[in-house]
Amino acid sequence: MLDRQSRHFSLSGMADNELPEDDFHEEEESHWESAARSRVADALEDIRFDEMRGVIYLLSGEDKHLNRVEEEFENYEEVATRLEEIYDEEWYANVPFDGGEAVWTSDSSGEVGDMLGAYQVYEFFERMRALDVGEEIADARELLQRAGGLVVQADLSEINDELVKYLAEHPEMMHHMNPVKFEELIAALMRAKGYDPMLTKKTGDGGIDIKLFQKSAVGTLLTLVQCKRYAPSNKVTVEAVRQLYGVVEADKATTGLIVTTSTFTKPAQTFQQTIRFRMALADMGELKEWLRNHPGFQ
Repeated sequence: MLDRQSRHFSLSGMADNELPEDDFHEEEESHWESAARSRVADALEDIRFDEMRGVIYLLSGEDKHLNRVEEEFENYEEVATRLEEIYDEEWYANVPFDGGEAVWTSDSSGEVGDMLGAYQVYEFFERMRALDVGEEIADARELLQRAGGLVVQADLSEINDELVKYLAEHPEMMHHMNPVKFEELIAALMRAKGYDPMLTKKTGDGGIDIKLFQKSAVGTLLTLVQCKRYAPSNKVTVEAVRQLYGVVEADKATTGLIVTTSTFTKPAQTFQQTIRFRMALADMGELKEWLRNHPGFQ
């Protein structure tokens, strides 16, 4: 059996067991190597890093209902082993065989190692290992339940003191939360402030994520909330503020509130000031205050 060093040459016009020197092309990638690398690249393209739980997800296909199915991995070795299996599967499905044996053997370990390096998978798990020194972080991760390798959205009651304390100390981790989980967090924080929150369905709600009810001496007040888990560089625009204000007016609500892990553009802040009794804005700075003032952090 030939080793991988000799894999790049043309098979056209080659007699059995004959490897003519002039058919050897060191720079040309064989189609079986290309196929194997493409399969691994496709898997890595959908890689998802979950820093809340310290795991990585790779898309492994679809179920019979065409829902995405992800595999969960807790360490670098598991990820590497799975991708090597994918690489070898594609390699041996395409490589030529002679006498029942593959003409060239796969070097999946080296190839996968190089590709994982580009995605900093090893660095991710090293960073997570350093964080695991703290018991509170491990406890917070356990609040996100598992089921068949997939994350299951926790009930609102599971946004408890441990998770609040963890996020108060590591607010940047909110950028990595599942959007629905982020909405549940905001609802829990507002409940601690005395509101009665209701998470909305995702259809026919005018883009509203949470409805906050608050009883007062003059009746029940209704605040419509939009949650925007944005990256720090992605500021909420004035168009978003105007849109929510339109829904507040149409629904005859008391006020509107936009909560974001980012900030607001200057025009958005200026417009909000003109309707400050009907609209409120809460950016990352205010979110940090809510977390620090939560009873679970005291």
